[in-house]
Amino acid sequence: MYIQNLMINEWHNTFKDSHVLTKYLVYSKYLEERNVDALISANSFFESYLDKYYDFNDLKNHVQYFLFQYRKLSKAERNRITNRMGYLTNAIKRNQRTLEWKASDEFKQLQKVETIAGKRLKKDAQIYFPNDPVRQELYYDKYFFTYIGEETKKIRTEFNKKCSVK
Repeated sequence: MYIQNLMINEWHNTFKDSHVLTKYLVYSKYLEERNVDALISANSFFESYLDKYYDFNDLKNHVQYFLFQYRKLSKAERNRITNRMGYLTNAIKRNQRTLEWKASDEFKQLQKVETIAGKRLKKDAQIYFPNDPVRQELYYDKYFFTYIGEETKKIRTEFNKKCSVK
């Protein structure tokens, strides 16, 4: 009983000094009460990420979005999560990566790849088969997806070099 009371007091002392986003995770019932290791881990994560990658409002928005998505999970899906902090940090990183991707020049380029591929391949087909529309169409059909795949890979590689989340 004494040890149990000591652990409860330790949790409350740690919780009292915890980061506001850590408290938010506890109040929202994502992190369990009386789990000191989870508090320490969450505090460490938030403090290190605020210093290096995010401002407070951005990180707060990520946490709120994460909890919104988490609440959509079924009870069975929630129970399969064994590493809650790992799950949280990976979700935040995926969300940040998605935001960066949608705001990137590479995303805009990717949206134009089909049009560019079509124009390029039709032009090449006319050069290779100037008087044969059937062969031009076959050439276009044969190389269309290959061209798009190669261009998409190049664009994604360029984005990966610039993305802040690895």
